[in-house]
Amino acid sequence: NYWSLIFNMDITGTLGNWQVDVARSDTDWNTNITISTRRLTDGTGPGGGTIAGGTTWLAVSTTGGYFFNGKKDRTGINLRLTVTNISLLLGSKFYTTTIIYTVYDN
Repeated sequence: NYWSLIFNMDITGTLGNWQVDVARSDTDWNTNITISTRRLTDGTGPGGGTIAGGTTWLAVSTTGGYFFNGKKDRTGINLRLTVTNISLLLGSKFYTTTIIYTVYDN
């Protein structure tokens, strides 16, 4: 059993090269549940812009880390987020976490 969401990320106003990291901040979470993310598209941007990495599934951890990188502004980057290992065996309860995508200028 799983849940999935596709959404867009825009990276604008950069100084050139940039990097995206991803992390999870748990409020009340069951460690049997896995959250994963991956990049589906390159988006669009000005000439000379590039984007690399992030096309394979990455399990999002509380320590976080590198997701993908690029050069110049990019808009409409499609990302997918999935939540897996959801089971009735976990019991009836709200589980809460926050997914944090951070963009750094390199």
